[in-house]
Amino acid sequence: PPLNFDYNDGVPPSGDADDNYGATMEDHDNDSSDDDNNSHDNHHNSTLTGVDHHLPHPDRPHLEQTHEGEHRFDHGSIAALKITRATKLYAFCAALNSCNLGYDIGVNTGAGMLLQESLVLTDVQLEVFMGSLNLFAMVGALSSHWISDRLGRRWSFRIAAVVFIFGTVIQSGAGGYASLMFGRAFVGLGVGFGLAVDPVYISEISQAAHRGQLVTWSEIATNIGIVLGFLSGLFFSSVD
Repeated sequence: PPLNFDYNDGVPPSGDADDNYGATMEDHDNDSSDDDNNSHDNHHNSTLTGVDHHLPHPDRPHLEQTHEGEHRFDHGSIAALKITRATKLYAFCAALNSCNLGYDIGVNTGAGMLLQESLVLTDVQLEVFMGSLNLFAMVGALSSHWISDRLGRRWSFRIAAVVFIFGTVIQSGAGGYASLMFGRAFVGLGVGFGLAVDPVYISEISQAAHRGQLVTWSEIATNIGIVLGFLSGLFFSSVD
């Protein structure tokens, strides 16, 4: 007969905390008797309906490991895989996208005053310029799945880089506030697009045991970019 699996609700019946909680015994011998031999035979003719340990009770949902490799030291009979050089290289290159955001934040902190003097910007215009990067990056991140799912991760990186470079070139040659904000929009879109794709790509190329470690490279790269931006401002601090 087919097994009738119960919900794995994590609550043993009648306080019984054995491994067969929620299971029931079904007797398939209709000619049971009181003697010891028949009782022994009935025990073998009974079927234990089990508990599906991956099917949580709808009233008490809980997360549960579903396959080997779900966490760092769970590989079953397979030995732990090491992070290959190729995986590190690809993760490093992907994390460079996140470095763009940090660098822009750091470098514009020092260049903001010079930019205000050069283009004769008001305080409000400078504030809008500095803060608009996050707004445009949010739009880029929200729209990134359209290209990422259709063209793949690598093409997404190319598009993010082209958009970012295009915006940087426009900002560098801006002669007024309008052209400056136009370039800022492209920079923000490129940054947000790259930030959304980076962790997805890194997680897909990483082994399950090291996925959490490698995905953090994206966030680390953002902070490294901020430091590099401040160092750039310090290095060119004497330039008027």
